[in-house]
Amino acid sequence: MKFVLVFIAVAAMLLVAADESKPQRWDFEDAKVGGVPKGWTSAKTGKGPGSLWKVLEDQSAPQGSKVLAQTSSEGPNRLFNLCVADDTSYADVDMTVSFKANRGKHDQGGGPVWRYQDANNYYICRHNPLEDNFRIYKVIAGKRIQLANLDYKADAGKWHTIRVVMRGEMIECSVDGRKLDVRDAAISKAGKVGLWTKADAVTEFDRFSVSEAIEQTGAQNVPANGALTKDVETLKDKATDQAHTMTDVDYHFSNLWFAAHAKNWPLADFYWKETLSHMRWAVRIIPVRKDSLGREIRLQDILQSIENSPFMQIGKTIEAKDLQEFAKAYRFTLEGCYSCHKAADKPYLRPQVPKRPASSIINFDPNASWPK
Repeated sequence: MKFVLVFIAVAAMLLVAADESKPQRWDFEDAKVGGVPKGWTSAKTGKGPGSLWKVLEDQSAPQGSKVLAQTSSEGPNRLFNLCVADDTSYADVDMTVSFKANRGKHDQGGGPVWRYQDANNYYICRHNPLEDNFRIYKVIAGKRIQLANLDYKADAGKWHTIRVVMRGEMIECSVDGRKLDVRDAAISKAGKVGLWTKADAVTEFDRFSVSEAIEQTGAQNVPANGALTKDVETLKDKATDQAHTMTDVDYHFSNLWFAAHAKNWPLADFYWKETLSHMRWAVRIIPVRKDSLGREIRLQDILQSIENSPFMQIGKTIEAKDLQEFAKAYRFTLEGCYSCHKAADKPYLRPQVPKRPASSIINFDPNASWPK
């Protein structure tokens, strides 16, 4: 069945003939702890102490153990802290970054910047846990102007995901899958990309990915190969739906709990990887849903947020063979899953720690001797 889904995905790409640009990625794993990474420059909008950026170690990081953080808690309220990737230039841009708000009295959180001309002219979207909102701004001649707002609670001390897509004048941003969009033409030239916090916000960033935003062209506007189109439509009827795939997620994730508690770590690693694989398939089947108000929910962004911290932390605990930390990460992941259910207007799908294995044929005992 997975082959069928792969065939559909490949065939669909052939139909639209998309030529995507290679993304630039930063996980800061090669950077030296305690300083600004090579190829990055810190800057400020406004005056005063602050904008002290450093590579730090954080074992909860979604990609490896290093992060880039704004570490100063002395920034005045009107100061914007910036750290910009030097070798970048994008007009139409598609970027994703993970962030964790650690502390701040005046402000918390942060987000990415793009079409950065200089420290006084750029776009920014950010989440602030103190205000429980997600906003898009432009900074023109050093003055910040709000373009759009979404009330959304994203707890401090946890990893979240922001995605930005800008094509021409259209800006689409999302935090943990909750979408916000607006149109603006103030800055049309290509510019650098980077990271931003305000005032005394101490925030960590990781898994920063940037590529050129490719214009999405519907298959109906592309001359299609008739036979290939027919094959794709036929296979769609045979492919597993999302509900069936989520049943597979349930199966593997339930077995994972018992494999770890039996201290059968190779088996736990198997179920962990199978769970991840099936979650990704589920999102590929239906990447976007709509809530009761008709707003789009990007399931890919929510999945990435779950992967960023709790789910990947499970893998680290399996590698370390640490059952106590495994149990914490497992429960944390269930909380992340439930946030996805709530975002999709399905709060009644409340997960729990499994009471029995989903499989009755697999022996979870790592010391089992039969069959040989």
